[in-house]
Amino acid sequence: MGELILFFIVMVGGYFAGSRLREVPEKLWWTGKVQTFIITTLVSLLGVRIGSNREAISDFGSIGFYAVIFTVVVLLFSIAATWVIRRLVGLDRYGLSRADREMLRETAEAAASGESVLDKGKPAGESTPDKERPAGPVIDRMTIYILCAVVTGLLCGYFIILEHFGADPSFDLTRFADTIGRIITPILCLLLFLIGVDAGVEGTVIDSFRNAGLRVLMLPLAVIVGTFSASLLMSVFLPVTVRECLAIGSGFAWYSIAPGIIIGKGHTIAGTISFIHNVLRELISILLIPTVAKRIGFIEACAMPGAAGMDVCLPMIERTTNSIVTIYSFINGVILTILVPVLVPLMLG
Repeated sequence: MGELILFFIVMVGGYFAGSRLREVPEKLWWTGKVQTFIITTLVSLLGVRIGSNREAISDFGSIGFYAVIFTVVVLLFSIAATWVIRRLVGLDRYGLSRADREMLRETAEAAASGESVLDKGKPAGESTPDKERPAGPVIDRMTIYILCAVVTGLLCGYFIILEHFGADPSFDLTRFADTIGRIITPILCLLLFLIGVDAGVEGTVIDSFRNAGLRVLMLPLAVIVGTFSASLLMSVFLPVTVRECLAIGSGFAWYSIAPGIIIGKGHTIAGTISFIHNVLRELISILLIPTVAKRIGFIEACAMPGAAGMDVCLPMIERTTNSIVTIYSFINGVILTILVPVLVPLMLG
């Protein structure tokens, strides 16, 4: 809970800092490059932490196969449920209501540049002229950077940390993992601050959030419905019970908490699947967010990472969607993070 409060304070601080710079947005040209560098560093550290975890590496086998299938089905069902609920509440593929669209039009007409920051990352089509955002490749350059960073991190974690240093009895792998975790936290804070600055420079996020109202709750609802539906289906095929499948899904990509709760209650196989699944949900989401945002919808892209949508995956969402959807993602992550320690033991009974 303390980390949630920290992240929220940092992001709000960035917003107010950005609001002071609305008259000179051209001076912030460097923030995009900095975010790219930080995202790459962050996912590399994540790969190192996974690659240096002996339990995660040794369990990649039959259990890993179950986890991969479970993750794919959960992601598909989460995207489908979000697509249905998004249309029911009247949002377009960019996560905008009619009021949001009208506000954007008025803002664009009043701005000297004639372009709103909220349209950043929007594919060409609908009411946006092609010249504002030309169509690009399905897999963009940022996705390739992230894939290379994750693979490099995994290889370094396994061959350098686990195989080389891990053979030394004096080297504490647990302490190393904790150190990585302590490094990741300030990096996340810096990213969230820069994201807040972007939103503050835009200056229309609060009005958009007010217009959204209770619609902002539709994303966590859709993620829960999609995840639980997929979990129930996979209980037919996995060597675990229905309760265990629901507990695995209730992790929502928070792999540092959910597996510990499940294994602590004596469900070793389910706990192992939970760990691999939650790691994969986060990593696959990082890779596919740009593609899903471009081909299906911005809100659907936010449904994939679950709880990670408020921290690790938030920078990618911010880069490929818009400020309103970034707020949706953050709130979705906060709600799901709060629910994980409640739902996991509840599902296990």
